[in-house]
Order: sequence, then structure tokens, then C-alpha cells
Amino acid sequence: MYIQRILEAQVRDEFLEKIKAQLVASEVDENWSMHEDRSVSFKGRLCVPRDVELRNEFLADAHKAKYTIHLGNTKMYQDLKRQFWRSGMKRDIAQFVANCQICQQVKVEH
Repeated sequence: MYIQRILEAQVRDEFLEKIKAQLVASEVDENWSMHEDRSVSFKGRLCVPRDVELRNEFLADAHKAKYTIHLGNTKMYQDLKRQFWRSGMKRDIAQFVANCQICQQVKVEH
């Protein structure tokens, strides 16, 4: 699933590798943590690396899941931010939803 792919992609992310090095040297604040599997979390939420392909698949899956079915960007962000963190995640979600043709077709004009 995506959790495993996120963990694998964290190893290739330069920013997260720097955070890991700082965590080992105890130079990062208490908001960051590294687990036994060497995954990195921010405020208890798994960090999603800056892998564009993974991010797009992750957002598409979250947006089109059977139990959510095309959420708006606010609800989608609220759901994802419980478990995941990424700098700019709210902006990415807003752009993703804005580019969804199904959402734009059913969007009510005010």
C-alpha cells in the first residue's frame, strides 16, 4: 500500500535524510521523530516525501476512494492531515481538486 511506498521513498528524499541526520545528532525540535523502521514523522504524522509521481498517485487514490468519493479540498485535507504531513500539502490538495473534471462538473456556482 501507500504507507510502504512512502517509507521507501523517504530514503530518496534529501530533506528527510537531513532531518534523520539531525535527529540522530539530537539537533531537531520535539515535533520531529524517527521510528525503528527509520521512517520520519512530524507531530506524529508520517512525512510524505517530495516524490511527484507518488504524491499524485496518493492524492488520486485518496480523492477517488470508494468511501470518500470526490471530497472537496477542505474535507480531503482534514482527513489526510490526521495521518500524513508534507510541506505544501494543503496547496497540493487544492490544486488536485481544482483539476478534477468530475468535481468541476458537479460544482455549484454561487
